[in-house]
Amino acid sequence: MAVNVTGLSDTVERECLLYDPFYGDETYVTPLSDKFVFTRKVHRCQICWDEIPANSRVRAKTERNNEERKVATFYFCTQCCYAMADSINGSDDEICRRTSQGVDRAEREHREVAP
Repeated sequence: MAVNVTGLSDTVERECLLYDPFYGDETYVTPLSDKFVFTRKVHRCQICWDEIPANSRVRAKTERNNEERKVATFYFCTQCCYAMADSINGSDDEICRRTSQGVDRAEREHREVAP
């Protein structure tokens, strides 16, 4: 089993890419790319809302929203990538926990910003 420089195995990366992080979302999108990349700047994980430091190897999923005609890239941190791979293998506990954590953080952040 090959391991890349971040410690994620090739198997974990492949399994992670099988997980649809937006399953159930009814937005009409066109997928453009879905791969592992090294970040060039700080991003926020789309699932857990953790900050992803620059030069991190993460999943990056780029889609075109056909309703709004906008292209967006969504980033997923290493821990959420492990959780996505676990979910593919039948264990949803960690991805559910991380998703719940992200929803709580996003809501809290939006309340702090709202007038």
